[in-house]
Amino acid sequence: MILYGQKSGTCGKPWIGPAAFEALAIDLRSGDIEIVGTDQPLVRVTCQMRDGDNPESVKISLAANHLRIMRTLHDVRIRIEVPEKTNLLIRASAGDMTVSGITGDKDVELRAGDLTIHVGAPELYGCRSFRMAGI
Repeated sequence: MILYGQKSGTCGKPWIGPAAFEALAIDLRSGDIEIVGTDQPLVRVTCQMRDGDNPESVKISLAANHLRIMRTLHDVRIRIEVPEKTNLLIRASAGDMTVSGITGDKDVELRAGDLTIHVGAPELYGCRSFRMAGI
């Protein structure tokens, strides 16, 4: 059974927390990280690990609109689902990170690795094409 509103947990099972906020700060250590927007009003974290790795070594906590995922494993894939209109402040040390399906603001810092941000359709951001004079 998955408990809604829980504030801390591990990767032993899918972790679900409340998302009654407009902005969310996320702190992560290195790894393969996927952050996706959904139409659900919650934060959900799921993990994939190698066989034999201890899922209890990945600690997840959510407090004051701040999600922290700390781990001791070297090879873990973490998927974080958040409401699509959430404004994100993401800090990670290293790894491969993909952010998609988020229409809110994105402030992302990845110190080393590959970062891919899918911003979606320009119309969602009020961007308008224009022509510069003389071109």
